[in-house]
Amino acid sequence: MWDRQRQVRRRQLEETASQRCHIVQAVQSEAVLIKELILSLPEPLRDVFLLSRVDGLTNAQIGEKLGLSPKTVEWRMTRALAHCAAQLRR
Repeated sequence: MWDRQRQVRRRQLEETASQRCHIVQAVQSEAVLIKELILSLPEPLRDVFLLSRVDGLTNAQIGEKLGLSPKTVEWRMTRALAHCAAQLRR
């Protein structure tokens, strides 16, 4: 009886471990995809995108930091997002 219960428990643990490995692999694949997507942006768009999405700066703050008008920052961000969306549709 105890052997049977141990076998069932071991099988459950193996299945759980296998499921977790698949989840980790999926998350890692997604992280690589996101990194490649960001790196595919032209540098001026990438700079604005990262300052906005990673550093959390406003358009005015980004403009100040890069010496751009907030309108130019907005235009570049719009282009960066459009580029990312187009790449994801492929």
